[in-house]
Amino acid sequence: MFQTDLHIWLQQWDSEWIIQFFKMITALGYVEFFMISLIVVIFGIHFRKGFVLLLIVMWTAAVTLVLKDTFDLPRPYMVDREVMILDGEVDTDMALLDEAAASRFFEFLPQETISYFDNQPIPYGFPSGHTSIAVAFWGALILLFRRRWLSILCVSLIFLIPFSRIYLGVHFIADVVGGYFVGVIMLFAFYRLVLRSEAMTEYLKTHKHEFAFDFKNSLILFAPFVWLFLLNDVKYWIIPAVLFGFGLGFLLISQKGLPNETGTIFNRMVKVVFALGIFGGCNILIEQLFVSIGLENIAIAEFVLYVLTSLITIWLSTFLYFKFGWAERSRLSEV
Repeated sequence: MFQTDLHIWLQQWDSEWIIQFFKMITALGYVEFFMISLIVVIFGIHFRKGFVLLLIVMWTAAVTLVLKDTFDLPRPYMVDREVMILDGEVDTDMALLDEAAASRFFEFLPQETISYFDNQPIPYGFPSGHTSIAVAFWGALILLFRRRWLSILCVSLIFLIPFSRIYLGVHFIADVVGGYFVGVIMLFAFYRLVLRSEAMTEYLKTHKHEFAFDFKNSLILFAPFVWLFLLNDVKYWIIPAVLFGFGLGFLLISQKGLPNETGTIFNRMVKVVFALGIFGGCNILIEQLFVSIGLENIAIAEFVLYVLTSLITIWLSTFLYFKFGWAERSRLSEV
C-alpha cells in the first residue's frame, strides 16, 4: 500500500478537466472550507448540531496531526519522481528520492526511506487528514440531519475526496486507509456519546440551560488544552484555540438559552454572512492589535488570537441576533 504504481497509472489520464475536477474535490478537505461550512451550519442551519459538528471535525483533525508527527512518513511524490504533484507546488528546495517506495503492495516503505525523511520539516502523509476529516465531517452530517439526498452526497464525497488525494499524488493507499480508520473511530466515539438517537434526543431538548462547571461542561471546555502538549507544531494550536473559544461561547450563551433554529432562508443567509463578517473582522483587528504591541510570531499570542476570534464570533453574533430579533431563545423543554 506504499507503492506508487497506482499513482503513475492514474496520472496517465492527466487532462486539464480531470485535474481541475479532482482539485475541486480535494478543496473540500481544506481548513478554509471546513471553517466556512461550520459557521454556515452553526448560524444558518442548526446551532446545537453545528457545535457538535465542530467538535467532531476539530478533534479528528487533532488526532490525525498527532499521528502524522508520530509516524513521520513521506508522501508518494517525495519517494518517486515519476509521480506528479498536481495539488499545488512542491518546495523546490526539498530533496526528493527516486524509486524509494515499496516494491510490493503489502510491503512497508524501505527503512532507508523512512530514515531519510525522519524528523525533517516536511508535510507528512500518514494518515491522510483529508480522509479522516471527510469521514468524520460528512459522516456526522448523515447522522445529524438524516436526509436521503444528503446521505447520497456525503457518501459520494467520503469516497471521492480520498481518491482525489491519490490521483493528485499526495497520498499513498496506506495513508487513505489510515485516514479511514481514524475517521471511523472518531465518528464511532462521537456516535456513542452524542449522535445516536437517544443521546441526540436528550442533547437537542430546547430548554433553558444553566451554566455550571459540571464534569461534562468542564470536559468540553478544558479537554482541548491537552492538544497544546501533543501538537508539536505551534501553528496547529489553532485547533485547541477554536475548540476552547467556541466551547466557552457556547456554554456562556446556554446560560440564558440557546437560539432556536427558526427564520426564512433569507434570514438564515443574513445570519451566516453576519457571522462570517464578524469572524473575519475580529481576526484582522485582533491580529493588527497584537502586531502593534509586538506580539506577532509568538505562539501563545497566536493561541489567544484564535480563542478571542472564536469566542467573539459565537457570542457577539448570537447576542446581536437576539437584539435584532433574528432569533429567539430556546426555553421550553421540547425536541
